[in-house]
Amino acid sequence: MARLFACPACRLSLVVGLWNVFAEIWHYRSTLQAKDKRANDRTSAIRTLVGSLMLEAKASLVAITNFWQTTVVSRLGMPSMVLSDRPSTIPLALANYLRNST
Repeated sequence: MARLFACPACRLSLVVGLWNVFAEIWHYRSTLQAKDKRANDRTSAIRTLVGSLMLEAKASLVAITNFWQTTVVSRLGMPSMVLSDRPSTIPLALANYLRNST
């Protein structure tokens, strides 16, 4: 082991290799922190939006317009949302949504 670190080229390659590993870890950490910040921003925006809904508007989101979509909350600019209970019903829900929206 001592002979490995005795060679200057070996020490240099070890330092460069460690530097690259630390750089990758730092980049990954920064990316995760940015994703967490965006998720927190979205969560706070959703909480603000839901907090500004009146009781009737909250109830209208639970009481759907038809089998696949929610009602529109025009006061806040919330469009109708398409709902699905599994991936296989998404095309049916979207077709119904597009048929009713045009």
